Amino acid sequence: MLNLADALALLALMAKDDPRRYGRAAARWHGRFAVEAKGLELADSQLALAALASLPTDAEASLAVLERIAARRGVRLNCVR
Repeated sequence: MLNLADALALLALMAKDDPRRYGRAAARWHGRFAVEAKGLELADSQLALAALASLPTDAEASLAVLERIAARRGVRLNCVR
């Protein structure tokens, strides 16, 4: 199984190359993130979803937001970019 950072990197590629499948894959990634992120609150969960929604159009900013949320919750994603 891919770690969460690698899964996000794959998701970022999918956002560019396969937008029809991206939405479902992003929702699955978010579900896994919600399970693995310690103490994830609703506001951060919503922010992560918003970042995933904007990832196809602004990957750099979206990934930065996801990295910050993850860091606050003990999940390492900084190898994504």
